[in-house]
Amino acid sequence: MRRQGGERDEAVPGRYIYSMGYSFVLANGTVIDGRATRIGGSTCVKATGTSTVLVKYLEAFPHFSMMEDQAKLNPGQFIMIAAGALLLFVAGKPQPGDD
Repeated sequence: MRRQGGERDEAVPGRYIYSMGYSFVLANGTVIDGRATRIGGSTCVKATGTSTVLVKYLEAFPHFSMMEDQAKLNPGQFIMIAAGALLLFVAGKPQPGDD
């Protein structure tokens, strides 16, 4: 885990962005690497050696993965899904004069 950049410019002082990497092994022995970012305070307690986190991934394409604690659905994700669906609908709709 390492801290990226300087202090975030927000109402709560002392908040930073941390970048961390993780690896997991599939049933067939393939090792998949991933990374995540997290916002945290000014002090960071680094794990010595290795530590364990739970990872969720798509079985069909395990490179799409994320740490389990970040995989929870929230209202912002539903808004982004709806906006993406709307853009796909508008982009696929035939325009007047298109034949």
